[in-house]
Amino acid sequence: MTTMPANSVASKLIAMRGWLIALPCALSLLLALPWLASLGGTSLPAWFTAAGGLACLFAMLVIAWRAGALRGGFIFAFAAALLLLPAARYLQLI
Repeated sequence: MTTMPANSVASKLIAMRGWLIALPCALSLLLALPWLASLGGTSLPAWFTAAGGLACLFAMLVIAWRAGALRGGFIFAFAAALLLLPAARYLQLI
């Protein structure tokens, strides 16, 4: 049986497995929340679900980056795309 070095990417991801299990569950719950709220007779704004979903996705990317599975440039490009998203919507309306 072989053992993983203590500083390998796989061992770092295993150490964060609780977060990596909880965040996709939270993401799926946030995506189902407007449907569940409509069954209860209430409505939620779309930005609530979108903001929570993007936060969960960004947290998963940061965990993978901290473990060494992703490069930092990808995280910065994702953050820049999120920041430029409202500007792209505004330019589309012009």
